[in-house]
Amino acid sequence: MKIIENPNVLARPLAQTGGPGPKETGQADFAQALAQRSAQAAAASDAPIQNPAPLSLQPVDPLGKIMASAFIQPLGEVERTFGLLERYQEALADPTLTLKQVSGQVQALEQASARLQEMGQALPEDSPAHDLVNRTAILAVVEAAKFRRGDYV
Repeated sequence: MKIIENPNVLARPLAQTGGPGPKETGQADFAQALAQRSAQAAAASDAPIQNPAPLSLQPVDPLGKIMASAFIQPLGEVERTFGLLERYQEALADPTLTLKQVSGQVQALEQASARLQEMGQALPEDSPAHDLVNRTAILAVVEAAKFRRGDYV
């Protein structure tokens, strides 16, 4: 398909909507406006600041820091559990490992799930961290249960 330059194609939709048509002198106006703005910006950056605005200090929110620190430990445990799940996935895909060797990782998953369940009970019910902690604990328990009942044999 060949594209042929046709100035009427650009003018037609604008003319139908009542918009302005194409200008012939637009490029020269733009170059002139750009040069003018660049000169103004250079002059403004060279001028020293006469009266700098005073810095406004906001008070520290100790309650927010306490709440954030309360979420750090559970979220760190979630991250560690995801790491265990990734290593478990790699172990299942490795044909050189026996199921007995993989069972150690399953025990680690069960322990991580128990820790997550304890941490999840300590978090407020409406917090997003509570939901994440509980879902991760459930995922770890389900994977351990699948291994124990023999899904991967």
